Amino acid sequence: MKQARIPSVQFIAKLLPKLVKASFEKKGFIQAKILLEWGKIVGQEMSEKCIPEKLVFPKEKKIDGTLYLNVEISAGLLIEYGAPLIIDKINSYFGYQAVTRLKLKQVLYKKDSVPFLSKEVLKDTSLTPEELNHLNQIPSHELREALKSYLIQYKKSAF
Repeated sequence: MKQARIPSVQFIAKLLPKLVKASFEKKGFIQAKILLEWGKIVGQEMSEKCIPEKLVFPKEKKIDGTLYLNVEISAGLLIEYGAPLIIDKINSYFGYQAVTRLKLKQVLYKKDSVPFLSKEVLKDTSLTPEELNHLNQIPSHELREALKSYLIQYKKSAF
């Protein structure tokens, strides 16, 4: 019996959250999902302006935590005023009062670096009809899917 092969990019994508979770938990991220799902929790606009650093709970509790955020200097006031909304979104996402306070640390992002979940990550990576036509001419299904996956990843990383 032939074992189905998973393209390496897809394999890494499935494996990454499991690997990263242990690392985040060591740094104080009991809820690693806050970092992994930050863009979904607070929305794209907020996620571009601040990044969670760690979540700290009182001793022997898993509620009423303090979330430490790294905030872009220009957005400090916006995040400060939006703190109750951010806390509400986080607690709604988890379904209980996980966070009650935010501690903000203003940081200066370098022009080269981009905040977590930049717009470039979300740019269009769909394949053109011409590219799909070339891929469909490849007889091997496994090779075709691997090349398709590679092309999509290449488009994501292209400048």
